[in-house]
Amino acid sequence: GTPRVRSPRPRPPTSSRTVNEALQTNLAMTGLRSFMFKNVYTNKTAKSEEEKADRMLRTLYLYYRDNIDKLPKMYIDIINKDEEPKIERAICDYISGMSDTYSINTFRKIYIPMSWDI
Repeated sequence: GTPRVRSPRPRPPTSSRTVNEALQTNLAMTGLRSFMFKNVYTNKTAKSEEEKADRMLRTLYLYYRDNIDKLPKMYIDIINKDEEPKIERAICDYISGMSDTYSINTFRKIYIPMSWDI
């Protein structure tokens, strides 16, 4: 008779490589979580600045609420997109996307006078 041609055997959905990658990802995420708790969430220096950071972010929110035209165009477009303006959501989205350094620099630029030589 004619030899039968076998089709390749389908690989199971989870190969050993995928399992290994998942284990590595889990290990990395566990390490990141541990790092974040030690250095950010429970860090005494970071916690001591929490109230100031909260006040700064609230102040930025109020600034952008009162000066919508100062938001980047993308966020103004979001506000104008719907029949019911989503001003609060657009401002919160913008501020939440800021890094710590960017939000501090933005606050400084808006509220802290520049020094000058006399």
